[in-house]
Amino acid sequence: MEQEIYLLVLLFAITAVAFICAINSHGVVRTVLSFILATAILITAVFTTLKFQSSKEIARKEAERAKYEEQLKKAEEEARLAAEQKATPDVTADKQYKADLAKIINDGSNLAKAILSVNVDDENADADKLMNRAGGLKGQAGELKKQLDALAKSATDPNCVAARDLVEKAVRSLTVGANYLNLYFKAENSSEEDERYDIFRQNASAARSDFSKASDKLEGK
Repeated sequence: MEQEIYLLVLLFAITAVAFICAINSHGVVRTVLSFILATAILITAVFTTLKFQSSKEIARKEAERAKYEEQLKKAEEEARLAAEQKATPDVTADKQYKADLAKIINDGSNLAKAILSVNVDDENADADKLMNRAGGLKGQAGELKKQLDALAKSATDPNCVAARDLVEKAVRSLTVGANYLNLYFKAENSSEEDERYDIFRQNASAARSDFSKASDKLEGK
């Protein structure tokens, strides 16, 4: 680029010298020929300058086009990668989600069994101990629900999604069962005891069944 500019400057310098020579020439023929030569050099200089400007503009547009194509290609590549990432399940995330859900299922199943194992009809059992145990089981059920609520629904595996639905149902039943077990010991009469006994047993049994189904679903059975 700089070399071309130097050549143009040199060409115009030669043009100026040619006109100076034409002005200072003696004789009609020599003067006419000098002016013709100087004019030809001037035309060549102007034509070369215009050509140089045109080539610069073409080069600028070509550079802009190349830059635009590069940006477009980059955008297309990013879109392609994003689409592939969206279409491809995150195996690692699903694996961790499955492990977390499996732990909740295992803890919930054990908790349901613990609720069902409480012998409220044992006349020899310490009433305070039974009430404390019922309160503890209720607290564990509440904690399990918090763990499930904290587990974001991010799974893409259909089995994980189906298992999650069953676990949510089981945890609801478990919470009701644990709550009514706790209320059983606060009943004011035998009628309330019988009602609350049936409710906590039915819900704990339903929870245990749903946890078992969720476990099978999580394993793809």
